[in-house]
Amino acid sequence: FLRIINGTVDIGAFEYNAFLARMAAGRPPGRALDIGIGEGRNAFLLASQGWDVTGFDTSAAGIKLTVAEAAKRRLPVTALVADVDSFDYGQDRWDLVAGLYMHEMITTNAAKIVASMKPGGVLILEGMQYGAMGTGVGGTAYGHRPNELLRAFQGLRVVFYEEAMAPPYWMPRSPAVPIVRFAATR
Repeated sequence: FLRIINGTVDIGAFEYNAFLARMAAGRPPGRALDIGIGEGRNAFLLASQGWDVTGFDTSAAGIKLTVAEAAKRRLPVTALVADVDSFDYGQDRWDLVAGLYMHEMITTNAAKIVASMKPGGVLILEGMQYGAMGTGVGGTAYGHRPNELLRAFQGLRVVFYEEAMAPPYWMPRSPAVPIVRFAATR
């Protein structure tokens, strides 16, 4: 899904997540955390709207692309190589936390994520429903089970929850698959 132009990667070819854009719209910009920042498509969206974005991912190559593109675009994005279990989320630190297609990595770190959110902060999640895409690494199914996000983040005020059929945002022309969208405030 990378577009190469004259030997360089064009990150502008990536689509940002429309659900994230809709849930962040109208919120006063502050500090945002992008869990699984990848190539930065969603971080760039938020930063272009005034958010001070920090994101992390285990892919050093993805982080390198993100850092270079953020500098090129002059966007306030800090991108770090880290994993969801060892990242220091902090306490009362983030006005917005996004976790898109991170599945079990989000729910197993739910308590840390909630504690890291400022009062009034918003959590925005989207991912596959459990087993929708077959199996992942190691042959095990992945995704969010029915109502799993509602249970994992029960201390938050849910502002949106949906189990729907839609193509993954990075493949807008692909067939629809079962996905889950969730937004809640602290």
